[in-house]
Amino acid sequence: MEASEETKATQKEKLTCQRGTTQKHLGRTKLPDHLPIEEIAIHPEGDLSGMVCIGKEIKGVLACVPTKYYIKRSIRYKYAPKNKASKPVIVKDILGVSVNAAILVSKYYYHLPLDRILK
Repeated sequence: MEASEETKATQKEKLTCQRGTTQKHLGRTKLPDHLPIEEIAIHPEGDLSGMVCIGKEIKGVLACVPTKYYIKRSIRYKYAPKNKASKPVIVKDILGVSVNAAILVSKYYYHLPLDRILK
């Protein structure tokens, strides 16, 4: 009887394991408020008489003209037929083409290290 009680006691033991603390993703950094904003309104082409505006998608990317940075904000108006729902569109890029081009030119043409470019 004692042997069966011991085996029951060992079967009831719980093993717990804790991993190290994981860092939660904080998301993208916000674009600076002091930069000028250039807004571009994009409306769909064609006849919109049978459509209703269901919202708009606002995407801000960091853009630059050499020696000047600004925010290029595209406002794309989304329309759908009055009797159908739309699917959300998710775009996760924050840098514009001009900023990516400036980084690549600095890195490969001027041979600057990335840590100096990002300062």
